[in-house]
Amino acid sequence: MLVALVLALAFFGISTITAGAASAAERPVLAGLSAADAAKARPMTVQRSSPIKAGVGTEALPGFCSFEGVTGATQWLSCSVVIPATVFVYCTNGLIFYGYLPAPGIYSLSATPCVAYDYDLIG
Repeated sequence: MLVALVLALAFFGISTITAGAASAAERPVLAGLSAADAAKARPMTVQRSSPIKAGVGTEALPGFCSFEGVTGATQWLSCSVVIPATVFVYCTNGLIFYGYLPAPGIYSLSATPCVAYDYDLIG
């Protein structure tokens, strides 16, 4: 069932990345956090919904994110990046969520439990 879902998502150009342990690309960014912040860092669910060509558009590098609302205890946001980047979302409960955006594109992200008040996008 899961394999069929992943194949269907790939067929329609949608990739889902559920962050687990920090990837090799995330480790340098996570290493830049203080020990206290690193202890609060949690992975987010990341879904790429649309590709973009690198460097296309007028947005500043690496891109931007916008908060899309809260459903229950889940914060939703979308990010548009033109280069690979890591997004950190800061929550009112003190947690920090992160997600690696590996290629230019538009991504939907969710963080639970979180009501976000800020984010950093580092490319």
